[in-house]
Amino acid sequence: MKPAPPVTMHFMRNIRGANALRASPMLSETLKSTRSRIATFASYTFAIPSNSRYQGVMLQSSRQPMPAESLDPDHKAFLEDYMGRLHRATAIDDGIFASISATRTAWLRTREQGGRVIFIGNGGSAGIASHLAIDLAKNASVPALCFSDASMMSCLANDYGFEDWIAHAVRLSARAGDCLVAISSSGRSKNILNAVAQARAMKLGVITLSGMNADNPLRNLGDVNFWVDSRSYNIVETTHQFWMMAAIDLVIGRAEYPAS
Repeated sequence: MKPAPPVTMHFMRNIRGANALRASPMLSETLKSTRSRIATFASYTFAIPSNSRYQGVMLQSSRQPMPAESLDPDHKAFLEDYMGRLHRATAIDDGIFASISATRTAWLRTREQGGRVIFIGNGGSAGIASHLAIDLAKNASVPALCFSDASMMSCLANDYGFEDWIAHAVRLSARAGDCLVAISSSGRSKNILNAVAQARAMKLGVITLSGMNADNPLRNLGDVNFWVDSRSYNIVETTHQFWMMAAIDLVIGRAEYPAS
């Protein structure tokens, strides 16, 4: 009989060790842990290559994979429509290209003036604002920030009301030479509109991103205005982030670069 391969011998040693541990109630937890590891290891098939004495190569799980499920026609129709919406929203358009180029110019001018780019938004747009501020500062070397500190938000909202807390954050934190990027899918969020008014009073540069209805009030309040022709919040938000990421990469001058 051929000797057991190293991997099998390892299992046997674990099993013998597990049996020995039964004699000690104090080590019951160790026994359970050992059994769990054995069960996990035993669920895989190992092979020992002919050119190696010890290296076990996991080929595949002994459990058979689930058969591929056929695509539901209704799901296919939904996803074709959904992807089509995003494709149309992000289609090649010279007007959008001009706005992205103007955004790059505004951000570089802000940096030259010693200012910062301030991103604001609510909910998903706040998440996008945070992402953009990090990437613009880290990857494009343009100073940027967003108002995402929970203590500041709750303080200002408690003292001045939710509709005015961002305006007061701008009043307290912004300075000459800064540029405000206001993100609102609907273009109707009162706290975003009030913050833009505050930025205008302080003579800051303003870039807006909105969607939904073409007559939303935010759409015409910026030096550069982006608008997504879609009634889907996820399409609008995805497009906002895509356009702003394009502007960041335009500042960098490359679409591909290392993370650090």
